[in-house]
Amino acid sequence: HMTKKPQAPIIESVGESNQSLTVTVNAPADVGQDTINKYQLYLNDALHSQEHTSNTSVIFAVSGLSNGTIYNLKVRIVNNTGSSEEYSDIVQASPYGAMSIVSAVASGKQLTLTINPNGRGVEKVILLGIDNSPTEELVANSIFDISQNQISQTQNANITVTKTFSGLSGDLSFYLAVVHCNNVVQFIKST
Repeated sequence: HMTKKPQAPIIESVGESNQSLTVTVNAPADVGQDTINKYQLYLNDALHSQEHTSNTSVIFAVSGLSNGTIYNLKVRIVNNTGSSEEYSDIVQASPYGAMSIVSAVASGKQLTLTINPNGRGVEKVILLGIDNSPTEELVANSIFDISQNQISQTQNANITVTKTFSGLSGDLSFYLAVVHCNNVVQFIKST
């Protein structure tokens, strides 16, 4: 008589962290007539790893990935009857690390900020710059509030933001840059 192959397993959750993903997989309601032998995890359609277990749940720890790169994940289970015909639904995930400010360089009235987003887009940048003789008009001329859609975004390469404080009478003598990325705020100021 025909033995039944298992149905597709379910990717319950995917945790994204620095150069890694944690994939939690649950067995389907119908695992067929045989015990589960192993779970297979596919990354961008290639078999990445397998866990030999008969448990109804398994966690794959995937490391060595590139931050900011989108990976397509799918899983299937294997029992003595053979592979599940069915793959799980594809889930997309993208690892990320801690954002950092690489540098801030003031030249004349211009400030150039370099940010390593490390896998996530930058949400906001606020730049403050003043010269040696601050005036009443200082505030209007010395703050740039730069929103996400004004920033040239890339997830896995440095981002550069350059602004000229043309309203100042002299060169920049003090600056403060605040970067908001993935619920983290970092700042850098002139020394």
